Amino acid sequence: MCYQDRIDYKVLKRHLNIAKDQNLPAKIKGRTIEINGNIYTPNDLRKIEGQCETNDGIRSDSDSNRESDAEELVEEKPKSKGQEKRKSIIYSPPEENHRIAAQIHFYVMENRGNPKHKGSSNILWNFLKKPRLAEDSDIVSSTVSTSLQCTASALTENKLDNDEHVSLLPLQKTSEGNRLECEASSSMTSQNNQVHDKYDIANFVHKQVDDETKLQLVERFWTPPKNFVFPLEKQGQHQRKFNTVWLTKYNWLTYSKIEDGAYCKYCVLFSSSFAGHNTSQILGALVKEPFRGWKKAIGKFEAHGGAQYHRFSVLRADNLKQSFSGYSIGKLLTKSSELIIQQNRQRLTPIIKTILFCGRMGLPLRGHKDYGSLDLHSDLNRSEGNFRNILRLRAEAGDQALLDHLNFCGGNATYLSWDIQNQILEICNRLVIQKIVEELNAAKAFVILADETADVSNKEQLSICVRFVDRKDQIHEKFLQFVEITSTTGAYIAENILGTLDKLEVNCKYLCGQGYDGAAAMSGNTKGVQKLISEKFPAATYVHCASHNLNLCLSSASNVTEIRNCLGTIEKAYCFFNSPKRENVLHQKIELLCTETKKHGLKRLCPTRWVARHDAVLIFEELYKPLVAALEEIEQWPDRPTSTEASGLLASIKTSKFTIALMCSKRLYAHTLPLSKILQTIDLNLCKALALADDVADQLKQIRGQADEHFKNIFKEAQDLLSEFDIEIKMPRVPARQTQRLVLNTESASEYLKIAIFIPFLDDLIVNLEERFLNHRKTIQNFECLFPFNNQNFKSQYKCFLELHSFYKMHDFLEGFCNETILKAELELWYKKCENKNLKEDLAKVYSECDSTIFPNIKRLLQIFLTLPITTSTSERSFSNLKYLKNYLRSTMQEDRLNGLAVLYANHDIVITAEEILDEMAKTKRRILL
Repeated sequence: MCYQDRIDYKVLKRHLNIAKDQNLPAKIKGRTIEINGNIYTPNDLRKIEGQCETNDGIRSDSDSNRESDAEELVEEKPKSKGQEKRKSIIYSPPEENHRIAAQIHFYVMENRGNPKHKGSSNILWNFLKKPRLAEDSDIVSSTVSTSLQCTASALTENKLDNDEHVSLLPLQKTSEGNRLECEASSSMTSQNNQVHDKYDIANFVHKQVDDETKLQLVERFWTPPKNFVFPLEKQGQHQRKFNTVWLTKYNWLTYSKIEDGAYCKYCVLFSSSFAGHNTSQILGALVKEPFRGWKKAIGKFEAHGGAQYHRFSVLRADNLKQSFSGYSIGKLLTKSSELIIQQNRQRLTPIIKTILFCGRMGLPLRGHKDYGSLDLHSDLNRSEGNFRNILRLRAEAGDQALLDHLNFCGGNATYLSWDIQNQILEICNRLVIQKIVEELNAAKAFVILADETADVSNKEQLSICVRFVDRKDQIHEKFLQFVEITSTTGAYIAENILGTLDKLEVNCKYLCGQGYDGAAAMSGNTKGVQKLISEKFPAATYVHCASHNLNLCLSSASNVTEIRNCLGTIEKAYCFFNSPKRENVLHQKIELLCTETKKHGLKRLCPTRWVARHDAVLIFEELYKPLVAALEEIEQWPDRPTSTEASGLLASIKTSKFTIALMCSKRLYAHTLPLSKILQTIDLNLCKALALADDVADQLKQIRGQADEHFKNIFKEAQDLLSEFDIEIKMPRVPARQTQRLVLNTESASEYLKIAIFIPFLDDLIVNLEERFLNHRKTIQNFECLFPFNNQNFKSQYKCFLELHSFYKMHDFLEGFCNETILKAELELWYKKCENKNLKEDLAKVYSECDSTIFPNIKRLLQIFLTLPITTSTSERSFSNLKYLKNYLRSTMQEDRLNGLAVLYANHDIVITAEEILDEMAKTKRRILL
């Protein structure tokens, strides 16, 4: 026992003796003392002693039947010889905060034998030592709060034995609270007596009463008026009756006029039928039966007031009253828990927002020393990573919630570790995907876009994206997940795609399309992914990526010998100047000869992105002069390999064939460039994409029809460029005997180069554009009935419409019953509405204006058509994100963390808040309350 405990025990012992001198029931219980039914802590007793020393009024308290229990001091009574004087003290009920603590103590004492509450006693004893427990007090420690929450519900339990329910019919609620009012007029005495008789306590013995009625009855039980004459009863040799003074002295006592007996109003309403150890004591007088032994009334009342079951009944009544007034133990503990949760959430919010910021910006979070506590007094440490340094900056900027967390959190609950980052990123991934899938399933029509690539750690990553039309008629393409695959067969990839969609709770019933590149594993007609998925979901129409189709067109057309050699020379020139020493020479020549250009070097020919190829050709043509000058200077270097390579490049780019091929590429790529760019947009539809491809083909056909005029301009540009270097375009040497190439009998170099380079390149490009998009035309033909034209036969279009409707109706994309008459009327009305509109150009706008009430089937079919994939650009963009997120410094990143970062970075327009993340974290077991 420590020193303070010994001092407290002496105080308790001293007041135990004082209470016994005053004939008051007293008992020490642990670190408190029970005196006359009230629980006091040592602090309460010290306050009472302080009042005794400063109070001037002292009077006698020898009468045991005094009428008032007012708080007062009494005269010190002399003791027998050899004993010191002890003060006679009136022990008033303790302060509100200690009273609540005493209530908790009673609860522990009542349930200490219950194995359900094992271990709660010690925690509550520690809680009793706290001097304050007010509604506006500081937050109770989480350990105490948790223990109290486990038992708080039992404080207000009121188990009664009988099932009969009492309803107070003449009672009603008023605006001031739950009070009892009589419906009869108070002006008539007879009616008053009838109403009062209804509130006689005898009417509620052995009855089950609801909590609200109990609260009303406690305040409104019938009380004898001052002029009431109590009946006399002969007891022994004397006639005795009930004394009104007892009602004042014992506030729990009430009188029954019906039974001429006394009851404890709290025990009648709130106690059970049994009490004592193991509920072996049967309750009788004052509880289940009226008490009429007036001779021994004082002793009986004192004993009843000190009984444990009576104190519990009073406690239950008090708790019920507080629960209705908004100040109960349960509510107090709930409020304390809410304050703890609110504070914990405020402290973790800066950490979560920092992770969200890094994820959306694509910033790496970790460093190679990102562990341990965060030192707020040190400078920025690059080795700790962006996450911890951003938190340090926030703390320095005055983020008080973060400062409180870092200064007062436990060593095992800092929430700064990589594991917490992974958990939060996983929650972010789940929340974003949930929002996407919610819109996806609500659309009831979507397509999958998939492609695969190898990451920096040489693992195959399958990118899965989706395309759909939302409720606002907007087209969306969203990245879902990266899936690590160990095989590139069609069956394995198809299984992973469908498995991932099922895992993400996507309803594949509404899968209406597939978009992949032309690889055999993806587009094969026997074992390709599109074939295997179509077997399970026949409505999933496969559409070859239009961007890949265009690239194939340009790649095939570039197989013309001179065009192929020209592009190869441009690539060699880029590689040659990809050296600091050589690049410096090129920069000097650019600054000297091309002062107005903003280009600082050559651009590499991208093998897949033909937009980048066009840019590379344009830059090469713009920097042609400084490039020649730089090669001429390098050609004179003593470094033989370098000078030899420079000499070879210089000879290649100064030829007439190279220059003509360069100018032809620049001119024709300029026509395909807008198409390549617009195919990468998300809101493009298949009809508009094919129309743009047809427009490009028409432009090229027009150039083919005027080839002489167009090539004349190309030839003049090349001639002007070479004339600056004193180079003349001449006819090539014609061999006497043809063995390996076609000999063109032309009179001029211009005619020869046109036939040898320009026309073959142009013809190949036109033919490929027409052939590569044939499958897209077939897909559009299935929906052509939705796009009326003047030269169309309505009968054939109606037949196509019936087939289209029947196909999607069979696969549950269309709802409701429609016969052919209704469908025909709907199509005729739709054709009438679209007479003066170009649907190919304004299809998305027409769809948004289409009324689903008037055109339900056409609206749904248009939605499916708009959903069909155009390109897999979203998947290609996810590969760019992959290279940015998983670079050589982050090559060991696991798949879950990669997906969390990739989903945040790719879907940065989807907003998730820190509160949503905290709600998800609160669902799992945590070291702190959330």
